[in-house]
Amino acid sequence: MDERGSVKAWVLAFLIAAPLSFGALVGIGCLIGANACPFSDGGTASVNGREIWVANCQVCHGPDATGTGHGPSLQTDAVAALDRDELEAKIADGRPFFGMPRFEGVLTSDQIEAVAEYVLTLRGEPDE
Repeated sequence: MDERGSVKAWVLAFLIAAPLSFGALVGIGCLIGANACPFSDGGTASVNGREIWVANCQVCHGPDATGTGHGPSLQTDAVAALDRDELEAKIADGRPFFGMPRFEGVLTSDQIEAVAEYVLTLRGEPDE
């Protein structure tokens, strides 16, 4: 590989690794309580799923849950097959090594339930 191709490979590697590394660090920090989780308002009293989604989830998963460069779509693949209870567990536990913070302790159980129900409406599924 010539020098120019080598530079392109390094740039590509950086562009892929940097966001993943940042997400992992943020997720781990949230998991162990070393830092405040981003995009969280500290557990507001609201139980409106849409409001909580906008404040905590939309930035990574997009306004319609189709994903962004920071988070996957919640309407495709294995995530779309999750039912409400499974969604609640994912929200509560997070995926810290993949950049999704744990929301248990940040949001109340009623708020987590409201977000899961809201995700189902974004998929076009009725609330259970």
